Amino acid sequence: MQGKRISSIFCSDLIRSSETAKIISRGLNIAVSIRPELKEIHLGEWDGQAMQDIRSDFPAEWEERGKLLGTYRPPRGESFADLYKRVIPVFDQIAETATDPVLIVGHAGVNRMILCGVLGMPIRKLFSIRQNYGALNLIDNSGNTIQVAAVNICPEKFGLP
Repeated sequence: MQGKRISSIFCSDLIRSSETAKIISRGLNIAVSIRPELKEIHLGEWDGQAMQDIRSDFPAEWEERGKLLGTYRPPRGESFADLYKRVIPVFDQIAETATDPVLIVGHAGVNRMILCGVLGMPIRKLFSIRQNYGALNLIDNSGNTIQVAAVNICPEKFGLP
């Protein structure tokens, strides 16, 4: 992977992901492939609300979510298991076809699902993986197995804008 240029950029169709991907693509002169399956978890009635408001407005549901983190669905939303089932097939497809480094401009939940999948980690542990805004995770598929090479690192280290 070292010394090779990014050959492809993938992102979700949500504005924050696609706009970030477009900014990066201009600097690298690479087209962006939009994959709707890479959008962030849909939290239904909880979307756009602060976690503290969700805790106070939906106390029983919030408690249930804590007990069943992987499978709990907020009202009209999806569970992390649903997110996993949506994200992992597209990640696997990207990883299987990539011969050069690619960039997936993801969301924290999506990134955590990919990392859980590669690491064989249970979804209920997803919040043990830190994902700062703008950070990179490096996943190496150049050998016999896909491996996590680095997590939550600063993009400037790799010459990215």
